[in-house]
Amino acid sequence: PKVKDFKPGDRVAYAQPIGSYTERCLRPADRVVKVPAGVDDRTAAAMMLKGMTAWYLCKRTYRVKTGDTVLVHAAAGGVGQILAQWAKHLGARVIGTVGSEAKAALAKKAGCKDVIVLGQGKFSDRVKELPKGAGVPVVYDGIGKDTFMDSLDCLRPLGLMVSYGNASGPVAPVNLGILGPKGSLYITRPTLMTYTAKREDLVQAAKDLFTVVKAKKVRIAINQIRNDFRLFRSEKRQLRRRQKVAKAERIADITNSISKIAARALRASRSRLRLLPDYLQQLEMESNGKSVSAQGQPLGRNSAPVTWGGVGTDAQ
Repeated sequence: PKVKDFKPGDRVAYAQPIGSYTERCLRPADRVVKVPAGVDDRTAAAMMLKGMTAWYLCKRTYRVKTGDTVLVHAAAGGVGQILAQWAKHLGARVIGTVGSEAKAALAKKAGCKDVIVLGQGKFSDRVKELPKGAGVPVVYDGIGKDTFMDSLDCLRPLGLMVSYGNASGPVAPVNLGILGPKGSLYITRPTLMTYTAKREDLVQAAKDLFTVVKAKKVRIAINQIRNDFRLFRSEKRQLRRRQKVAKAERIADITNSISKIAARALRASRSRLRLLPDYLQQLEMESNGKSVSAQGQPLGRNSAPVTWGGVGTDAQ
């Protein structure tokens, strides 16, 4: 009775993924948005999380405008394709990075004017070789650890580094002192939850997203469709198995390393044990006022001391 924005039969969508596998779910009314006519169910289901992430990146974190040149990492990915299309629609020239030559075509189709394949040298050098190569005002980075530091070198003075994902792992702690010499740069780590915490912001994000999709300025890629929930359970089991295999492989690597260390220690111990009888004989001789060599022969007063396992005894 307290829900006023919706009525029975309305199609609604949400961005938070919890409950996505269920046939029916109960959601807070202020966290869902109405799906307008002209957007089918499959498209709505595929675009909310990725689409609204692209929305806050290019409309709020850094407001892309005509004439900008922006760098979008993982431009062939889910968020990357939407972000590249949206930035181009707003009038920007988009430079996209991809992980392979095969993905370059997807990035081009998504609106990237220039595409850089990662792993072929410093991509920051490539960015600065492009027209107007003084650096870009913003880098959108959903990759994380592998691209973060080089991304800073792509920025022009007073540029903004937007680190919104960790596909390659979390970014290591950053010495903020490097931002000054690189051009008084800015860094931010935004999240969709923050940008849509208020109901009015969530509604605006959805409205803007639906508008560009309905106008075909942004096309949503739907690569796979699963209608049988048994397939979801099967895929989750496969994912768990892969995770267990990966964990087992890591344990095996650690075990192998420990075995190698133990083998080296054992060889060293055996070497020392071979010297033990000589060392004991040396101690016995010294107790009688004599010095001996490692072979048990008496030493003169000017002979060098004998060392066993790191322990030295001075010649008498």
